[in-house]
Amino acid sequence: MIQYVHNVSYLAVRQISTSEYERDEAIKAIALPTNAEIVKVDLEVTEECGAITADVKIGSSVISQAIDLNTKGNTSINFSSKIGDRTSIDIVLSDKTDKGEIKLRVLYFLPSTIKTEY
Repeated sequence: MIQYVHNVSYLAVRQISTSEYERDEAIKAIALPTNAEIVKVDLEVTEECGAITADVKIGSSVISQAIDLNTKGNTSINFSSKIGDRTSIDIVLSDKTDKGEIKLRVLYFLPSTIKTEY
């Protein structure tokens, strides 16, 4: 049996040590290719970062603001969009910190056709 799949999904993951970045510095976390269709964005605090927050941006658009990084846990960002040109998902921290790690996950599709045989 031959089957054609017309969209392929990709999961991009980036672990970030927040102590390496300055206040208001845009962290280029994940690059997105042309025509990517974003389905899901998650920001997980894997190690507490202190009393700071983070904004998540795509290009110049803020998709989530003031995510608390003081408590371990996962924040699912309710956002889906088709991206025309290559861009990146950026994280901006509210302040400098000397500890903490976060993980950004982005699930997206790219238009393509793959032939599979079973």
